[in-house]
Amino acid sequence: MTFTTLYFLVFVAVVVLVYLLLPQKIKPHFIILASLVFYFFWKAWAPVFIIAFALFNFVMAKVLAKQKSKKFFVLLMSVSLSVILFFVFRYGIFNGIIAAITGGNTIMILFPLGFSYYMFKCVSYLIDVNNGTIAPEPRFDYFLIYVTYFPEVSMGPITRAVDFLPQIRIKKVIDTTALNKGLALVAWGFFKKIVFADMLASMINPYYNDLTLSNNGFAWFFVAFGFLLQLYLDFSAYTNISIGVSKMLGYDIKPNFNAPFFSQSISEFWRKWHISLSSWLADYVFTPLQFLLRRLGKFASIIPALITFTLIGVWHGGTSSYLVFGFSMGVLVAIDAIVARKRKKLKKTLPKSLFSTVGIIITMLLNILVFVFMRTGVAADGFAIIDKIFSFSTWSLQLGFGLEFFIIFALSIAVAICSHIIESRKDKFLDGFARLKLPVTWLVYLVVIFAIVLFGYYGPGYDAIEFIYIGF
Repeated sequence: MTFTTLYFLVFVAVVVLVYLLLPQKIKPHFIILASLVFYFFWKAWAPVFIIAFALFNFVMAKVLAKQKSKKFFVLLMSVSLSVILFFVFRYGIFNGIIAAITGGNTIMILFPLGFSYYMFKCVSYLIDVNNGTIAPEPRFDYFLIYVTYFPEVSMGPITRAVDFLPQIRIKKVIDTTALNKGLALVAWGFFKKIVFADMLASMINPYYNDLTLSNNGFAWFFVAFGFLLQLYLDFSAYTNISIGVSKMLGYDIKPNFNAPFFSQSISEFWRKWHISLSSWLADYVFTPLQFLLRRLGKFASIIPALITFTLIGVWHGGTSSYLVFGFSMGVLVAIDAIVARKRKKLKKTLPKSLFSTVGIIITMLLNILVFVFMRTGVAADGFAIIDKIFSFSTWSLQLGFGLEFFIIFALSIAVAICSHIIESRKDKFLDGFARLKLPVTWLVYLVVIFAIVLFGYYGPGYDAIEFIYIGF
């Protein structure tokens, strides 16, 4: 059940309506039912797998809490199983083993929807229990809500148990203001995804599918920039929908983006982009490694950065392009750490506006180039595109794009900027929207619906495209 389908909207409407009418004691169990039904729509066996995985981690947390001498061994065994399962499913290892045993015959085992996200949830839960940050959840039904929670099970955000589990026990008071804020976020997400992200994708996909379509380096710069815009609008749209639905159910989910394109360095960018993943890796991988290497001084960040961002690449996929993407980001973050003091000195000598503007432009240009590898299937294609971009002798104003491309491109930039402003002042905008008079509110909704129908589902050449991050 895709988030941008009519089925999902009907599903959410029914779930929210029934949820509001149910007594408080039944609400948590209804969330479990709704989440398992959502998962069932993907594959019939999926609910069984996710329940079994949740049960395993629930039990292991109990064992961890009781252990005194072998806690690290229990933690290592539990986390290792999750990581092994991730690689087995992600890279089809089980399929290959069966093919080797049977002489070529195999069965297709799909990567469970959202497994890489709820795997991170469970691993962080076990580590936090081991460290004493959180006590083991005594109720399996509550823990099952945490793992299966449908608004974020397929693509995150990666919510921590310490943030989510306490909310289950709080009595849900959902008024019209909360419903209005949630609905506004859902509408905003649909608007960004269908009207802009999908339209951008339909215009740039042909170039990535056939690199010979253009040899104009300037044109390829626009295509690479277009993908970064598409990725942001696509993923932030999903996050808006996820947080919006959660608000209507009385849950507060932390944002996954905080105006990342306004970042003045690559390090700052990753503190604002896919926040739940980058903060997870910072807390459980980067910081522990940095602590172990603290004797290296300012160079203590190099190895942790390379390892952390290579893991980000591997998490996205096992192709050479993802490895180059992750390693390149690690190198840039390591360079940031090395020159951090010099940047601070330079910041004091230059006008603040000039320093920030130059920093934003350089960071954006680096991201445009490196994120090319997120889109290409193999690293060779990514390097070929970058080579085209840097072949300045091929640059020409004859880009080969139609007027529609420039209109959608310009509007996408405007929407991305608006989205960044809203992210940096989210509560202020939502509070302001909730205070609008009812006729104005519904006028806004009607305009959004009209835009989605006109330029999206029934627009010329529209092709519904799955959320990019659902594949991760």
